[in-house]
Amino acid sequence: MKYVTSVLALAVVLSACGNKEADLKQSVEKLEAEKKELTKEYNTIKEKNDNLDEKIKANEDKLKDIEEKREAEIKEQIAKEEAAKKLEEEKRKTMDKLKQEERLKQQQKVKQMLAAKTMPNTIESTTHGESTLVKSIDNVNLSIQDNGIESNVKRLQIFKITNIENQKVIFKGASSGYTLLYEVHTKNNNQTPVYYNNTGKLVVGKTVIYSDGTSFIPQELQESFVKSGERAYNEYGPKESTVSYKSITLDEKTYQGLIQNGGKLYLLGGTSTEPNSEMQSEIVSEPYTIS
Repeated sequence: MKYVTSVLALAVVLSACGNKEADLKQSVEKLEAEKKELTKEYNTIKEKNDNLDEKIKANEDKLKDIEEKREAEIKEQIAKEEAAKKLEEEKRKTMDKLKQEERLKQQQKVKQMLAAKTMPNTIESTTHGESTLVKSIDNVNLSIQDNGIESNVKRLQIFKITNIENQKVIFKGASSGYTLLYEVHTKNNNQTPVYYNNTGKLVVGKTVIYSDGTSFIPQELQESFVKSGERAYNEYGPKESTVSYKSITLDEKTYQGLIQNGGKLYLLGGTSTEPNSEMQSEIVSEPYTIS
């Protein structure tokens, strides 16, 4: 009986061991299957990552190519802009040089014109008439100073005009008349621009005639032309000096009154520091008598 019990106990133990071995085998097989599945998943993920890395590398190379191309385009554009800027600068220098040469020629021409005994004018070409110098005064003593602007009349001449065909309205429809030309030297003594119309007036009895800056005056001696730069006709730059002509037109009656009773020539002030300003001075020079 004791023997049988031992055999039964051993059988139970062996049976249990057999079961454990079967379970262990199943566990190992399960682990192997899981490992295989994980390895498969890992390889799949790795393959995807490898493909992704290849795409990233390809995109990086593409981006690098784009950046290099863009950089080359920018450098090319900068080079073009610099070349264009250099060309524009050369053009500007050439134009400035040509302008300077032209201005020097004009200055020489004006110098010769101012030295002429008879004051240059466009009377005959404008009126299609005939002009004769009837009065010339070279030592005119007429000046004005107004807020740093200084103007002086150096000389004046009066011309008789006959057989007028054009511009008769200036002479009230008459075919003859007179024009007074005067040469005025103007300087801005300020360090800033000043605006000044630079006009004058002739008073003969009760008749008042204001000067004109263009009528019968060559372009080279008109106020807007003699400025040192591209300025408004009434703008004087810092320390700028000009020499220009002004004209005053007289009919026969007014001229005879001037000869018989004399006429008074005035320079008018009216300076301002702003263009088109209503706040202008109202200075008038002492008169210069013409008879």
